[in-house]
Amino acid sequence: MTPSLLGRVRGCLSSPARCLSHLHCFGLQESGLRETVGQMLEEMQQNEWKVVYCDLLYADGSLKQLLISLGDALHLLRVRSTIHTIKDLVEALNHKLREDSCKGLIICLDHAESASSFTSSAINAFFDFPNFIDQENPLVRILTLGERSWQAINAANFTIGQIPVPEFYFPIMDKDDCISLLCEALPEIESSLVKFVVDAAYIHCISPNRLAKLVLRVHDEIEAASKTDKTPIRNLNFSAAFCRKAMAEMLGTNTVVLDAKKENARPKVEQQPDYLVMPVFQRYLLLASFCASNNAISTDKRFFIKHHGREKRSAKREIRLEEKAQLKDFDPKTADLQRIVAICYTLLKKHYDDGDVLTKIMDLNSLLNTLSCMNLVSRTSSASNLDQPRYKCLLSLDAAKQIARFGEDL
Repeated sequence: MTPSLLGRVRGCLSSPARCLSHLHCFGLQESGLRETVGQMLEEMQQNEWKVVYCDLLYADGSLKQLLISLGDALHLLRVRSTIHTIKDLVEALNHKLREDSCKGLIICLDHAESASSFTSSAINAFFDFPNFIDQENPLVRILTLGERSWQAINAANFTIGQIPVPEFYFPIMDKDDCISLLCEALPEIESSLVKFVVDAAYIHCISPNRLAKLVLRVHDEIEAASKTDKTPIRNLNFSAAFCRKAMAEMLGTNTVVLDAKKENARPKVEQQPDYLVMPVFQRYLLLASFCASNNAISTDKRFFIKHHGREKRSAKREIRLEEKAQLKDFDPKTADLQRIVAICYTLLKKHYDDGDVLTKIMDLNSLLNTLSCMNLVSRTSSASNLDQPRYKCLLSLDAAKQIARFGEDL
């Protein structure tokens, strides 16, 4: 954030030109617009300016409600019993400003986009009322804040005023600007702690308001720990534990905060494959499709039926089968959906008492579509073939074994 931007805003607000009654500042929430402008207005208050805050969003399109909230903020009810019209506001302000010894009055209105909820005549009358303040009274300025430019608000809704409004765009802060802003906003906290927390959390959150709350949270926890532990804790390595906990709770991340002495270190985050975090019954279906794609139909009886009868095999026959297996193409083959469902049903019966659990719980079409989107199963038949669809499992043997090891936990 360049100081020249705030200097231009401050210069327009304190300008003696009475025709300059309305200014607009806009930028995304992550730009720190409200925090930066708030600090500037606090400095102007110390320099004998009077500042009041209102919100167009809470007025909800009611000019009367906006005037009442503004009258409460300015304590105008002591001057006039009711503030329901623009005329009431002008008369009360003229009387109030004669008594107050200030350089001027700044009315800060947040959520400028909500101006579209007012009627065109009402909102134009409100923004035009500073021109009716007596010339001998101090200046009155209206400062609006929002995420869109005033020109965009006019183009999307209606024309507000006839004179172009000076606009100032606040870009998103980089990390250094954010650190500088928080050090000024939180003077009671050490700058080294502010820099450490922002360095750790900036990759996950760029909102100065949220980062300020995070810094305060870490600072409070360190202060609470210092009362119970007499060991020196004001070092960045010890602060990492508090920062990690606060980031996990406030930002929803389990990021490991780097050691202050090892800034170039990069912690390794182990993530489980998608097929290990999928629902239980989807794993069964994936294993069933693997068995159907990598085994011949003739082996189903021997693998999945308990009393299938015994086959007498001689030594010569075992040697011949082993030689055939070596020459066999081990690429997965296509399998009918009916066969995959039968194998899945058999596997489920081994772990669940309810034999009808497959039809009660599983939606085969949605599960297979999900597996297809994950590139674990491929449909080989045409989409128009609804009678006997065919699928091929693309899962590797190692992955299938890894899923099967979870069988005891399923």
